[in-house]
Amino acid sequence: MKIRIAKEDLVKALKKVIGGIGVGGKDLDYLKITADSTGVEFMTTGRLLGIKTKVSERLEVKEPGECCTNCRRALEIASLMPEGEITIRQKDSALFMEAERCRLKGEVGDLEKVLPFQALEGEEKRLSLNAYTFKQMITDVLFACYRGEENPQMSSVYFEIADSTVQVTALDGHQIAIRKEEVKPTGIHANCMIRGAILSAILPLIPSDIEKEVTFVIGENRFLLETETDKVSGALTGGRFYEYERLFPDKSPVVKIRVDKAILMDTIGRCAYALMPAMSGNVPQPTIFDIDRTINVHMDGKVTVDEELAADVEGKPLRIGLSPSIMKGILKAYPEDEIEMHFYGKKNVVVYTGDTAKFVQLPVNIRD
Repeated sequence: MKIRIAKEDLVKALKKVIGGIGVGGKDLDYLKITADSTGVEFMTTGRLLGIKTKVSERLEVKEPGECCTNCRRALEIASLMPEGEITIRQKDSALFMEAERCRLKGEVGDLEKVLPFQALEGEEKRLSLNAYTFKQMITDVLFACYRGEENPQMSSVYFEIADSTVQVTALDGHQIAIRKEEVKPTGIHANCMIRGAILSAILPLIPSDIEKEVTFVIGENRFLLETETDKVSGALTGGRFYEYERLFPDKSPVVKIRVDKAILMDTIGRCAYALMPAMSGNVPQPTIFDIDRTINVHMDGKVTVDEELAADVEGKPLRIGLSPSIMKGILKAYPEDEIEMHFYGKKNVVVYTGDTAKFVQLPVNIRD
C-alpha cells in the first residue's frame, strides 16, 4: 500500500476514527487503512463502537492495499509531520510517513486482529434527520447523563421517535434533561438507548451545518449513523429506560417565575465558584432561593454570594435550596433567552419548562 495525502486531511480523519477505541472497555488500539481506486478508508472498531471515514479528494493512491497500525501512534506521528503532503507506505513490518525533509516510522499490526465493522441485525428502522438539530438535541441533554458504567440504563440517552416527533432524554438521579423537536414525517415509531460515552465519541462526527442531514438507523441490537463521509456502528443499551414521566408533578406549582437567562446564569456562576473545595472537609452549602416578589439568592462558601434578581413571580413565597453546579448545567443547555421555572415546594422537584425542552432538578434540604 502506498498513498499520498494532505497532512490536514490525514489528521482530521484519524481524529474522527480514534473515538472508536476504548468505549466501554479496553479494546485493541488498531487502525485499519484501506486504499483502492475510490479513495482511502480509515477504520477503528471496538466492542461497542466502530467508526470509519473515507477520504476521496486531494489524495493519490499509488499502490492499492490495506494495512493495520496503532491508531494513537499514527495520529501522534501524523501530527509531528511538517505541513503539506505526506506519503504513507508499508514495507514489510513497518509503516512510513514521509515528507520532503522528514521520514517517521511506525509498526504494522496484524490485520486479523481488527474487529469487523458490525452490520445491523433484525428489522431496521431508518430515518433522515437534520444534522444540526440532531447534534444540538444530543448536546442539550448529554450533560445530565450518569457518568458511571455500573448502571448502563442510567448512563444512556433515551431516544423516542413517534413519526414526526423526536425526543431525547437523559438523567442521573439528580436531574432530568428532555429535548423534543418536530421533524419531517418518518412513519416510524421506535425507541432505543445509546450510552453517553458512545454519543460523546461520535458527536464531533455529526456536521453542524444546518443544510446537511444524517441517516439514523435503529436495529435490534445496534444503531447506524451515516453522514456524507462517515459511518458509525454502535451498540444499543439493553433493558428498559426509567419511567421518568412519574417524576413530573401532576399538581399545580406553588410558585412560577420567569427570569432573564443571562442574569440568572451570571449569578449561578458565582454561586458555583463559591462551592467549598472537596479537600476542605466542609460540606458544601446549597444555593438558597428566597422567592417572594423578587428572588433573593444566597450562597456560603469560599466566598459569600448575596444577590437580588428581578423576576415575574406568581404564587406564594418560597424558600428552597438548589445545587448551583447542577443548575449551571441546566441553564447552559436551556434553549431560550427567558427561563420559566415551576416550584412545587421546598422538598419537591423544580421543573424548567420551554417550548422544546424540559429539565428537572431535585432540591437540597436546608434548615429553616
